[in-house]
Amino acid sequence: MANRVFLIDGMAMIFRAYFAIRGMTNSKGQSVNAVFGFTRKLMQMLRDEDPSHIVMVFDAPGKTFRDEIYPEYKAHRPPAPEDLVPQFALIDEVTAAFNIPVVRVEGVEADDVLATLAKRAVADGMEGVIVSGDKDLLQCVDDGVVVFDPFKDETGKWYDADAVKERYGVPPIHVIDTLALMGDSADNIPGVRGIGEKTARKLLEKYGDLDGLYENIGDLKGKQKEKLETDRELAYLSKELVTIKNDVDVDLDWADCTVDEPNNDALATLFQRFEFRSLTEEFLPDGDTDEDLKYELVLTAKDLKRVAKEMKDAGEFALDTETTSTHPMEAKLVGISMSCKDETGYYVPVGHSAASMVAEGESGELFGEDEDVPGMAVEEAREILAPLFKDKKIGKIGHNIKYDMLVLENAGMPVDGVVMDTMVASYLTDPGRLRHNLNDVSLHYLTRKLIPISDLIGKGAKAITFDNVPVEKACDYACEDADITWRLSEVFRPLLEERALTELFNTVELPLIDVLARMEIAGVAIDESLFDTLREEIAQRLEELEAEIHELAGEPFSINSPKQLQEILFGRLGLKPVKKTKTGYSTDVEVLETLAAEHPLPEKILEYRTLDKLRGTYVDALPTLVNKATGRIHTSFNQAVAATGRLSS
Repeated sequence: MANRVFLIDGMAMIFRAYFAIRGMTNSKGQSVNAVFGFTRKLMQMLRDEDPSHIVMVFDAPGKTFRDEIYPEYKAHRPPAPEDLVPQFALIDEVTAAFNIPVVRVEGVEADDVLATLAKRAVADGMEGVIVSGDKDLLQCVDDGVVVFDPFKDETGKWYDADAVKERYGVPPIHVIDTLALMGDSADNIPGVRGIGEKTARKLLEKYGDLDGLYENIGDLKGKQKEKLETDRELAYLSKELVTIKNDVDVDLDWADCTVDEPNNDALATLFQRFEFRSLTEEFLPDGDTDEDLKYELVLTAKDLKRVAKEMKDAGEFALDTETTSTHPMEAKLVGISMSCKDETGYYVPVGHSAASMVAEGESGELFGEDEDVPGMAVEEAREILAPLFKDKKIGKIGHNIKYDMLVLENAGMPVDGVVMDTMVASYLTDPGRLRHNLNDVSLHYLTRKLIPISDLIGKGAKAITFDNVPVEKACDYACEDADITWRLSEVFRPLLEERALTELFNTVELPLIDVLARMEIAGVAIDESLFDTLREEIAQRLEELEAEIHELAGEPFSINSPKQLQEILFGRLGLKPVKKTKTGYSTDVEVLETLAAEHPLPEKILEYRTLDKLRGTYVDALPTLVNKATGRIHTSFNQAVAATGRLSS
């Protein structure tokens, strides 16, 4: 909005962000919760409120004039949490990268600076918006000055004079008197002992302000009058402490405060360091230009032979496959991409639909009138590529290459000679990192975001399979994957060496890829008739248990309903609750095991839950996972998930 200056109470915003998001650390164990919450809220304000000017105000180090008036001021306030203190400097960096000026004035508090700047903004023809959840600042609301609490409700809460009166029962100018009477334990402002917000509100509604109250003290009776008379000096001291100055000498030019475009490069670098994945992507500049990249669509056997020779001569290359499914044993091979040099890549389409092989623009079809097959048939590609993939003297590089090995094995092109898996290398060098997919690893190590697969196939129910993606778009996407995988291999080799992990990687992790691939191809056979028998037996026992449970409870109820179970255990049966949750009393396993010593019902519930889970998770589910073509279950063994080094399935 034109001529609207946002004056942000930086410390209040940091603390609100810190307590709103707890326990957020990056892979190095560095706390970043306050930085993340602060950044998200700042971005939301800039986007939704559209200020014309913006200023960030922080407290300056050292004592203020209030400490001189009352040495006990804020004496009881605990120090900032240990994991928050290092984040202050990080937030300074973020603020600077957003090109937002920061103001700190010695001898006064941030509140005084905010009030002064708000008053100046109005004098200069602008609207002053104080951004804070601090109730003290509501006294600053005036013509042209409002307070905005960005953390209140989902979209924040605005306080004009009417909203302040609704909140405290007095106009903004008398918020000071309310605070003087009720005090503030957080800031160690004494107030009048025994006078809370509700009483202060009633008194001020009747007498207007502190002076009016004490001028009419004779109207009051009993202990209330006694308290007010005894603490008169404390009331006026408190008023002096809570009164915010609006005449601070602040060296600031509004011309330096206009909202400017952020420094995207600086922000992307910071967010990469903090490991804010989504924010890194948002601010990351575009990577290589189209002119830099040499991505080629390979459509003829002649060209494919040339590419195969280039890969062979290089001695090693990165490869990637495009398919119709994320399940390798069900996937149809659509295309193969390869790279052996930065910013280069080749894409070989072998399974695209005819419709997807039409070029965009005016060039028409990609093939001559006499060609019936769109791209090369997989048989033709296999004849050229199978010897290359099988040659163990030529190194193969992939990102989660096990998937590609399975797909290519099923397509008659088994892969041998794997020398690098960049997903496994990422996991091995940084097991604390949550994600090791290609995009996240590329963001972290190459500061480059990749083409999202959703840009090609869409999302949800309307998503298409990759064989229907226009081949020119598929080429850019697939070549980028191979190219980036190649570049990452050059990053991880020295990193593995530097961290003394090369031997472990080469002697344990790489050979394990082949072992797991063979296990997945072999699959696991199950006796489906035995599962049918188990299903019947479990169903019968569950029916018996249900009857026993209802008899012990004295009435029928839904056993899987925590709310109904709570009513039975702690209401009807009168058992003593063990622990409380947001929705009532807990009925988890630990609680039921404790209660089983007092009544037979909890033990029956435990048996029922165990059998019900066994049926749903295994007995019912596993037969549905049998591959119709092989008659076996083919799981995926995940080598780069568990931080402990174990496999997940």
